[in-house]
Amino acid sequence: MIEREAAGHPVRLSATSSEGSEDAWTELRPYLEAQTESIIYAIQSVLSGVGSPTPPPTLNQNLM
Repeated sequence: MIEREAAGHPVRLSATSSEGSEDAWTELRPYLEAQTESIIYAIQSVLSGVGSPTPPPTLNQNLM
């Protein structure tokens, strides 16, 4: 079992065989889905801010 922390969230992976790989994917999938959702939101915010004549204050937050 491998324990790591990514972006403040603990990630535990236990892969010793092909079945273990499937278990690791099952454990990692919710984390990846949440991160993907956050990334999509940030990209959409940046794109809408760039197209606006007066960029919103959140634009700087999404660029960091």
